[in-house]
Amino acid sequence: MISSMTGFSRYELIEKGFHVVVEVRSLNNRFLDIFVRIPHRFSELENKLKNIIQNQICRGKIDVTIIINSLDEPIERVSVNLPLARQYFEAFRTLEERLGVPISIKPEDLLKIENLFDHSVPEEQFIFVDKLIQKTLKGALRELKKHRSEEGRNLAVDFRQRLNAVSNLLKIIRKIFKIRHKDDFNQLKNRISKVLEDVDRIDPQRLETEAAIMAEKFDISEEIVRIDSHLKMFRKSLSSNSSVGRRLDFILQEIYREVNTISAKSNNVLISQEVVRMKEEIDRLREQVRNIE
Repeated sequence: MISSMTGFSRYELIEKGFHVVVEVRSLNNRFLDIFVRIPHRFSELENKLKNIIQNQICRGKIDVTIIINSLDEPIERVSVNLPLARQYFEAFRTLEERLGVPISIKPEDLLKIENLFDHSVPEEQFIFVDKLIQKTLKGALRELKKHRSEEGRNLAVDFRQRLNAVSNLLKIIRKIFKIRHKDDFNQLKNRISKVLEDVDRIDPQRLETEAAIMAEKFDISEEIVRIDSHLKMFRKSLSSNSSVGRRLDFILQEIYREVNTISAKSNNVLISQEVVRMKEEIDRLREQVRNIE
């Protein structure tokens, strides 16, 4: 069954004092674009998480937000870079001696010194939280895919209704063409006779042949057959479990091209009217196909 590219999911887990929340938003996009927002101390996991998403999602703009909290004690451990602190202390003491002015240091001044404090996560906790993040992300992706599948089912219903409308219009065009084709051929032959001089000298067989050749240029039976074939292919693709959005878009492009050919060939007002209605339905289908993965 087809899936939509739009959806939202939120999934959270609490294990061993750690609370992880993953929110995933999915929007329409021609390709697969993934954006992961994760606390800086776990930023090195970003590529691993993107690979997990790529294995489950084919198309769409995927925004992932990951929130990590410790319910017991802080995740981070703060340590001081003592060699660096000693260098700063010696530098300040040198300034005092040479300038003869006492230099006082406030705690907030120390926070401005880059790399003086190291914020790190103990290795055991990092490994555990890493696994918990992956587990939570996979849960969020399951929920997202359910949402996208449900939306896809709703779109499939709409697709089938519009495909039926296009099929019915195609049947009307085929019926009009069969009824009017012979009349159009005779009218064309009469127009040729009126335009040509010395019509009495024209070989009737040649007139018949020329009229038939010109009538062939206005024959839309092949276009009707191809459109019917494309519609069947579209319906079949709706039952596929793979990513078919691009295929559906291509099929509609082909249908639209055939309809344009019918419009260009036909000199029948009734057919032209049905062609306009068919184009309206196809345009609506093309808008909806942009939502399909």
